[in-house]
Amino acid sequence: MTDFLKELEKEFVEKGEWLKAREIANNLLAEGVPTKVIEKATGLSREELEELKKHLH
Repeated sequence: MTDFLKELEKEFVEKGEWLKAREIANNLLAEGVPTKVIEKATGLSREELEELKKHLH
């Protein structure tokens, strides 16, 4: 595999992990789990979590 393809694969994996972390965080926010706990569990920043909160239904 070329270096370019390896780097592209790495980016896709990282993006997928980030999207999954956001999905989990969104579910936890909807269940009322404290932001600080979600921050520790997912690695997402407080700012990212605040943005997710704005879009909760």
